[in-house]
Amino acid sequence: MKALSLRMLILTLSATLILPAVVSTSAQEQIQFVFHKIAFQRQTVDLLRADGSTSPAEFLSEVILLPDGRAGGGFGLWEHSLPDGLALYRAVEGRVVNRLGPVYEFKARRLSPPSAAEITVTLHPAPGHPPEGTVRFFIDGLSSAGGQPLSFAARGRVHTQHSPTATPSDFVADSVFINAPPQTVVVETRTGTSTAVFATRAMVFPAVAAIGFAVLTNRPGIAPIDIRFTGGQMNFGDDDEFNWGLIHGRTQQKGPARPLPVLLVIANMDDASEPCRIYDILGWQGRIVHFEADTTITRLTFETR
Repeated sequence: MKALSLRMLILTLSATLILPAVVSTSAQEQIQFVFHKIAFQRQTVDLLRADGSTSPAEFLSEVILLPDGRAGGGFGLWEHSLPDGLALYRAVEGRVVNRLGPVYEFKARRLSPPSAAEITVTLHPAPGHPPEGTVRFFIDGLSSAGGQPLSFAARGRVHTQHSPTATPSDFVADSVFINAPPQTVVVETRTGTSTAVFATRAMVFPAVAAIGFAVLTNRPGIAPIDIRFTGGQMNFGDDDEFNWGLIHGRTQQKGPARPLPVLLVIANMDDASEPCRIYDILGWQGRIVHFEADTTITRLTFETR
């Protein structure tokens, strides 16, 4: 009888010790995928330099942090007062650090102008009272074109997703980088053809927002087309080849007139392996502008670790 009671006690203790491990393992199996999405809508920020000077800039970002350290998305920072003030970055690695609250850190590479060097960007929740549903972040780790450190404050939103079965592709669409260096193209309109210099550079984020520009210049006797992108949608096929894109923008023009909305349509040539794309600009003074230009369109998928 004593032997039986001792055996029952041992079994009970064993079950008690094993049960938490089983529950813990089960809980871990149920939550297999967690990601953090930090999004900043288009806004004007005041860049603070190390010498104490400040300047305004346009800022737009969407960054995804995965639990294995990978990161997706990126950001654009545009100092309109500079001749080439647009900087576009791709996030490649990131993490969440708890320092009396979550601090988000990620490494990024500069897509434009291109650079293989990585920078570390830190997003600290800053004191203040931003609009409901947003977080005011203090952002540092960036540098100006001259290499001077930059920091600024911006309002963003943080969304954390938990799922037992999901993968990144179920919730996260990829950002897209568009780059066409300055080149001479043949432009067709309803009134005839002419040559022009074309260039475009932009990032399109999954939240149907974009930052960047497209310009057509040096057409004799014809006003230049200067478009600032505001949003867009990029379509890729099952083979991950680019199919078409719709980019919304507004013309940049001098004087009191309001900027006009413009739609830029980008399509593949018949041979998708060729870098040449077909462009149609709709809305420019009621006309359709058509041309072809060599363009790199890169889908910024999560890098394999």
